[in-house]
Amino acid sequence: MIEYNQFWSCFYCQAPEDTEEVGMENIQVFLKRGYREIDLRLYNSAERFSFSETKKLLELGANPNITFYETEKDESRDDGYNIFDRIGSECSFLGSCI
Repeated sequence: MIEYNQFWSCFYCQAPEDTEEVGMENIQVFLKRGYREIDLRLYNSAERFSFSETKKLLELGANPNITFYETEKDESRDDGYNIFDRIGSECSFLGSCI
């Protein structure tokens, strides 16, 4: 079984030790905006290709449908990002590398 996050530099993903980021922001920024920590951790674990942690967080009730916005003002717009966007970006990246 391949631990993809060991090869993080070959993929479009966060380094395994980057456990405090969502997108390019620190998790604390999003906690202050009222997002749930479990949902932020889900995004982060998927972004780091930590599949076992992602599965565990989903089982604990993390919501993969949360959309994150760069600023509070952006919440009225449709250009936020969520884990499905992130996974789609990775699939697109990997598909173009063949």
